[in-house]
Amino acid sequence: MHLLLILTLLGLDPRYHTYERVVAEVESLSLIYPEITKVETIGFTTWNNFPILAMKISDYPNVREDEPSLLFVGVHHAEEVLGCELSFFIIERLLQDYGKDSLITHCINTLNLWFVPILNPDGHGIVTSGIDTTWRKNLRDNNNNGLFDLDYDGVDLNRNYSFNWYTGGNDDPSSEYYKGSAPFSENETQAVRDLSLREHFLMAIDFHSARTGQGEVVYYPWRWGGDFCVDYPFVRSVADSLASSIINDAGSGVYTSIYGVATEGNFRNWLYATLGTYAYTIEISKGCTPPGYMVDSICERVFNGIIYFINRVYGPGVVLQIVDSASLIPIAAEVRVLGHYDPSLPPRMSDSLSGTFRKILLPGTYSFEIIKEGYEPLVISDITIENAPETLLVKITGVSERSTDFGSRIKINYRVNSIEFELRENFSKGARLDILDCSGRLVKTWSKELNGVEKIVWNTELQASGIYFAVLNDGDEIFLQKIPLF
Repeated sequence: MHLLLILTLLGLDPRYHTYERVVAEVESLSLIYPEITKVETIGFTTWNNFPILAMKISDYPNVREDEPSLLFVGVHHAEEVLGCELSFFIIERLLQDYGKDSLITHCINTLNLWFVPILNPDGHGIVTSGIDTTWRKNLRDNNNNGLFDLDYDGVDLNRNYSFNWYTGGNDDPSSEYYKGSAPFSENETQAVRDLSLREHFLMAIDFHSARTGQGEVVYYPWRWGGDFCVDYPFVRSVADSLASSIINDAGSGVYTSIYGVATEGNFRNWLYATLGTYAYTIEISKGCTPPGYMVDSICERVFNGIIYFINRVYGPGVVLQIVDSASLIPIAAEVRVLGHYDPSLPPRMSDSLSGTFRKILLPGTYSFEIIKEGYEPLVISDITIENAPETLLVKITGVSERSTDFGSRIKINYRVNSIEFELRENFSKGARLDILDCSGRLVKTWSKELNGVEKIVWNTELQASGIYFAVLNDGDEIFLQKIPLF
């Protein structure tokens, strides 16, 4: 009897996780390794409202550190259950080897590693329960009849992302490749979008295992018409090395790296187009559901590639920390790598909190242009990149004095080693201005000086770097403004 028919009749090998088992094991691992893990519900599924769980592995998992972040996602497509198994295999190996393996310990101490083992719990349950082991989509009720219809319902999550959504997928709800009624119509893709916009991943991998088409492949972005993406040399070099690090099931060779097309709204294309993330798809093995006894061997071989991928962060690249030249406050600015700039794509930005911009490159000499409204454009020329990230502090100069309005009441002027609060109205004797740190502790207060004065100066020379909050209480209302201090 054909393997596919046997699986359909009997359900999956018990080696494969159910969603309930995933939830239990995630919770268990978070209790065993509380110092280096954080579990977050990043969204809820479209049909059953199941939590979509993500695990962060880092030395300070509850802190947003200024470190490179990587993302790994499994089970966009319900029947591609190997993505969940590989995600868990990687998670468990990283956690078990922390403090024992020097490379893994270093990676966890200096990176933020995010895992979403099952993005599509609704569809995954249809497969693992044996209802339909070839089911691909989520469980969107396309005809709004309140029932799950195998012949009509569901959206292909990997065609539901907004970049080139109109040109990819299928408009027919009964199609396996139905792209949904609109970009990001599904809760599942919204969860990935929101997490990615928040964390700004440097690189990402989406785990698949093809029921049809080619397996044992690493896809990278992209070829669009006759052109490769503007970062082609860099994204391909990572894909080539990643693929060559994974031995195939037959033991006769390694995985193959291939460019993907840009004309469909998938995870890989959206992340690269929108955020500049080097995003890849690995088609694991030669099918969706190999026998259970093969799963660990497959995961072990792919894990070798994942270790290369994680470690690539420490290879050739650039790290720019962009700050205001007067105040040294971090700036969210556009960064263009001259010669590798595509004006049709969204700008590549430095982080709004840290001012940090990271990019993986190849050894060579590069020039960068920094652009920010209200600041003089800056070109940094002839920066040599060798075998590790080149780190530079970049100071950009404002066209005019940099200041912020605290409503209409107080104007904040950032000076070197101080911050000046310029009072715009005569406050009552009951008014007060407090400075709090990010944990809510009082750092400085002015409760009497607000009446009849024009300026208050906060000396920040000895103040620790971080995010602070100015809180104005005028007796009737309370106003809050964030003050980054770096």
